[in-house]
Amino acid sequence: GQAYAVKNAPKLVKGEIYADVADYQKFLSIKNVKYDTFLKLLSFNTISKKPITGVDMTKVINPVEVTNSPHEGTTTPDLAYDRDLETYFCTVGVDGWIQYDLGEVYDLSKVMIAFYLGNTRKTFIDILVSEDGENYTEVFSGTSNGKTDGLQNFKINQKARFVKILAHGNDNGTMYNSLYEILVLKE
Repeated sequence: GQAYAVKNAPKLVKGEIYADVADYQKFLSIKNVKYDTFLKLLSFNTISKKPITGVDMTKVINPVEVTNSPHEGTTTPDLAYDRDLETYFCTVGVDGWIQYDLGEVYDLSKVMIAFYLGNTRKTFIDILVSEDGENYTEVFSGTSNGKTDGLQNFKINQKARFVKILAHGNDNGTMYNSLYEILVLKE
């Protein structure tokens, strides 16, 4: 297995273990957290309907903060890094964007993006990186390949703390910028 740092260690109280679910949410892909106040039970689902496979997850950097342009309905930005290829983040418009703050500067190797309807249309995107959140370098400008709704690789090979995806609609004429997943990988 892989070791993960958590902010709050689990506590043993009268034979019961208590843990802060937020500490475990990112690496367990916890969804649908529910607390039954009557039964005093915490339940959650960690099973993705379409999980990510074939990626060295030890190289994936989880964002510490995500900012974005307005999203469409319930397609919130947290769905862009929930490790589920059936949920997606969507923003509408010519310059829809989402930005990951990785918390510190890393040597980045690539960004992997899975596009909604990625096997039937091409999405126009720019990928920008920054060490300070003010000065950005464009590392990719172009389209998705239009052949898969799985993860596509975009080489970065830059030091960065911030990774911003600018989306400009797609080749079927709609301005929906829908991304199943965005993974940022370190060297």
